[in-house]
Order: sequence, then C-alpha cells, then structure tokens
Amino acid sequence: MKPPLKILRLITRMNIGGPSIHVSVLARDLKQIGEHSVENHLLFGDLEAGEGDMSDLLDGSGATLHRVPELKQQVRLKDDRIAFWKIRRVIKQVNPHIIHTHTAKAGILGRLAALSCGVPVILHTYHGHSFSGYFSKTFSAFFRLVDRLLNRFSTRVISISPELTAQLCNVHHVVNRAKIAEINLGLPLDPFLNCPLTKMEARQKLGFLADKTLIGCVGRLVPIKNHLALLSAWAKTSAEFRQKTRLVLVGDGELREVIAQKISELGLTDDIIRVPFTRDLPPYYRAFDAFILPSLNEGTPVTLLEAMATSTPVIASEVGGVPDLLGAVQDDEGTFRLRARGLGFSSTEEAITAMLNSLSKYLPELIQITPAAKEFSKLYSQDRLVKDLAELYAKL
Repeated sequence: MKPPLKILRLITRMNIGGPSIHVSVLARDLKQIGEHSVENHLLFGDLEAGEGDMSDLLDGSGATLHRVPELKQQVRLKDDRIAFWKIRRVIKQVNPHIIHTHTAKAGILGRLAALSCGVPVILHTYHGHSFSGYFSKTFSAFFRLVDRLLNRFSTRVISISPELTAQLCNVHHVVNRAKIAEINLGLPLDPFLNCPLTKMEARQKLGFLADKTLIGCVGRLVPIKNHLALLSAWAKTSAEFRQKTRLVLVGDGELREVIAQKISELGLTDDIIRVPFTRDLPPYYRAFDAFILPSLNEGTPVTLLEAMATSTPVIASEVGGVPDLLGAVQDDEGTFRLRARGLGFSSTEEAITAMLNSLSKYLPELIQITPAAKEFSKLYSQDRLVKDLAELYAKL
C-alpha cells in the first residue's frame, strides 16, 4: 500500500463565494490520486465584519482543518506577520507534498511560508484578481510585483477561465503563460439543474408578486459588486419599466445599510425587494424573469452559473471571466451585447440604464437561449473539477 499524498490547501477565509465552495468540494471529494489515497488539510482565517460564513460546508468532509485567526482579507501588518509564522508552523507539522493556495492574502503568505519550508509542489489558483477595483494604484502595483515574484517560484499557477488567463498574462503581466493550467470552477449545481418548481410555484412559495417582471441580483453587498450603480441606473429607467418591474436583491454584506439608505434617497422603496442571504437559492432563481450581475470585477461568478443552471435568463457586466460564460457576441448595441448564452453590458450607470430600458426587447431571445446556457453550466460540475485537479496533482 502506497503512503498517502498530503495536500495542504489555504484560503483566506470561508466567506460566501465561489472559492469557499471550490475548496470545500476538494476537501470532501478528492480522496484518491492514482494508487495514493489523499490526506486533505485546509487552513483558513477569520471572517471580516459582516461577512457570511460557509465553513459549515466542511462538516463531515474528513479534511483536517487548521484555523489561523490572524489570516484576514484586509492588510494588517501585525496580524499578517503572526499569520505567516502560524502558517509556517502548520506546514512543519503536516509536512505536505503539495501546498495549494486560493485567494490573494492566503496566496501571498501561504506561498512565502511554503517556499521557506521547501515544500516540493506549490500551486496557486486565481479565482479572479485584486489588481484593479480593490486598492489604490500604488497598492495594486505593489501586489502585482509580489505576485510576479511568487509566481516565478511557484510550480504551477491555475486560472479558472481563458479571459482571466489573458488578464494575468497580457494585461497585468504577473505570470508566464507556459506556467498556467486552466481549470474551471467545479460547483455542486445539481439542486439548480434539477429544481422542480415552475416560475409561478416558486413565486407562490416565496410570496412574490405574480404580475410583475422580476429581475434578481444575488451576491455579497460589497463595493466590487456595483449594487449602487445598479440602483442609480434603476432610478433613471422609464416610468413604464418601473411600473412593470421589480428588482430583488438577495444578499448581505458591509454595504447593507448604505444600500438601504440609497434605496430611500432614490425613492425606490416600492421598486426593490430586499432578501437576506439564504442557502436555498434555486427557488429564487426560478422565480426571476432575469438574473442581473452588475459587478466591476469578477473571476468566474458562481451566481451566474447557478442562474444558468436553473434556466434563468442572465444579464451581466462583461468583466473578468463573464464573457467566457456568456459566449460569442450575436448582436452589438454598443454599451450592451446579446451573446450566445446571455446579455452582456458595460458596468457603467449609463450602460446599465440603457440595457434595462431595452430589456423587454431582448427578453424573448434570452428565454430562447436558456437551454444552451443550462447545458453549458454542466461543464462546471464538481466531479469534473476533482478529476482535473487529480490529474494535475499526479502530473506534478
């Protein structure tokens, strides 16, 4: 019997989002690589204030969990130093064959610690990037330099979409293309693919109006998701659009109170339905006439794939990996474009307003392409992710 392969994964925190789902799938399902069993370890830090917790996804996974409270998203030099030494201590204890980091802070501190301990194989997955839209130009330039150096010493870098690969290599120049392996997200999409409810059944279950067009937006209430621009654009739409349509905001986060105040200031109290974050999302997607994602930056957005899997027409800002999900352009209106699997738009307030005012024109076509979008979403299954990563681990 061959000895187990020990894999230590690091993620900054188990907050609501795709990276947390991604690592929980691997912790639960990646049990075998060739003739070797796998000993899974996962290290993560504490949530920031107001963030939702997804660490319960690890319950019963069989992975050994390591908590480092000082490992947090925000830059805090004292905590970061402590987190580095605690990560290094865990590495010494586990003595892993592979270290695989996810998200920016864990990627920096984890790879530095791994290099200092001489770990044989060091990987980092980009689920997006924080080189624009998050920090000042000075901080962004600094993080690009740090990532460029760490990528040079990493065994392999994983990108989750072709568009993200292009940004990493050709826009931000943080990694050589030859070092990148492209492996799509893997998600537990069966509850969305197999949602049994009709639209009217879902609306009845959730208490939504049956006679209004519902546009849903699911996601963390944080600046990068661009909810405030969506609200401002909504206030500028035509009277006819606002009379017939409601926006459903599902989620929680640091901008919860700011968004509530914005809704009041813009006179949108009757237009917006607020829903706290819930894990039972399939009925919401099924109740929507369309799903909207107005983000300023994305990797491969989980909510967009969930909506596609639930046969909900999707409209999204063309940032990060979104164009890869929406497919080839079919009709270009300038600030928004009908694509093979959804409607894409520029993430400015003006573009969102123009798109919303034209949505009724495109909705029938969006409904027609939902079967193609649903079929495409199956490429992002958790079984495929486990298979792809097992093959990469074995190769390395």
